[in-house]
Amino acid sequence: MADEKTRARGAPERFELGASYDEVGPELGRLYDAWQVDTGQAALEFHPSDRVQWAPSGDYELRVTCRRSHTPIRLWVDASPTPLPAQELATLFMWMGASLQRVEYNPRVSTHLAPPPLRPPPTVSRRPCAPGVLALMAGVAWLHLTREPGPPSTGPVSEMSELHDILDAPSLTDTEGPEPMAVAYPLPTKPFRNQAASPCRPDLDEKEINGGCWVTLDRRPPCIKVQAEYQGKCYLPVSKDRGRLPTTVEP
Repeated sequence: MADEKTRARGAPERFELGASYDEVGPELGRLYDAWQVDTGQAALEFHPSDRVQWAPSGDYELRVTCRRSHTPIRLWVDASPTPLPAQELATLFMWMGASLQRVEYNPRVSTHLAPPPLRPPPTVSRRPCAPGVLALMAGVAWLHLTREPGPPSTGPVSEMSELHDILDAPSLTDTEGPEPMAVAYPLPTKPFRNQAASPCRPDLDEKEINGGCWVTLDRRPPCIKVQAEYQGKCYLPVSKDRGRLPTTVEP
């Protein structure tokens, strides 16, 4: 499957899409192996879910480097909307970070992104410098990135909570019980679109956190997959439709 992009400088940039990763989606989107048609350069391409009410304001072209001898991660912006919307740039990072977190232990990712045989393999681990660095390597529909190998390390993933600000909550409770959800998630900085907002109802054991209503669960982390984790406790979001009578459906 060919996927054609247009570079900021006007030249067409075509990518051939391969298999997708089962660990990603469908509530988040789909992550594919991809190859730049002209050069054969391997990339990862992420397609956000149709549930996502967001789109970039223009084309981006970025580069990132991380060297073994230095700890800093360096980012170049070769092309972007003017003026550059920093929040939008951060959202691109979060999308790729979210998808890459789900496949970081899949050996297929390292095999696919490995440099061509013409380059000698590095002696260090092929793990990325941080989840965000591997995210930046991906050839997203509007994001073309390159990277250099670096030492393995881990970084904070608290920024992931911002991702949920533009999604419906993947699981809600009406103070009776949770609905199924695909993956665990950090408690977001704002209420989900379909979550009850403050004022909450303490009589139903609801607690207000970051403007949203949550039910505190009688367990400590690690939380199970249908729960949010926050300050050493597990929570479920309360549905904004709590208490609404069911609609009668005529046969």
